[in-house]
Amino acid sequence: MISVKGLGDEIFEAMMSKAQQDIKEKIISAAAQGQTSCTVRSRGTTPSFLLALEDEGILNIKRRDGSVRLFWQF
Repeated sequence: MISVKGLGDEIFEAMMSKAQQDIKEKIISAAAQGQTSCTVRSRGTTPSFLLALEDEGILNIKRRDGSVRLFWQF
């Protein structure tokens, strides 16, 4: 059995960073197509990340199915 110690937090942070980058790319793609909202289902939608998006003018609504609706104005 292989045992690796000390990488758990780094792996989690890398996965979270990737998930949040994917959300940002989805927002940029939707905005580039003239849309003012998109729906995401991701573990990257942490409270602190959603607050940071709100600071940038992107609001959110949590949906019953676990997804998050992100919306903005131009």
